[in-house]
Amino acid sequence: LPILRQGMRGPAVQQLQRRLKSLGFLKATVDGVFGEVTKAAVQAAQRKFKLEPDGIVGPATWNALLR
Repeated sequence: LPILRQGMRGPAVQQLQRRLKSLGFLKATVDGVFGEVTKAAVQAAQRKFKLEPDGIVGPATWNALLR
């Protein structure tokens, strides 16, 4: 899975947003744009999973989200 960060867009971001939404971290619509709202949702998930809340979706964050 690709490393995702704010400013990116596309199908991988949509996949991330759908997962964040299904886990209750994202309230906004899935639009495929990694903006402030998606970053805040990623950081909330990272805190819950005891990861560094940097807002960047790398291997450890993907593993936690897809568990």
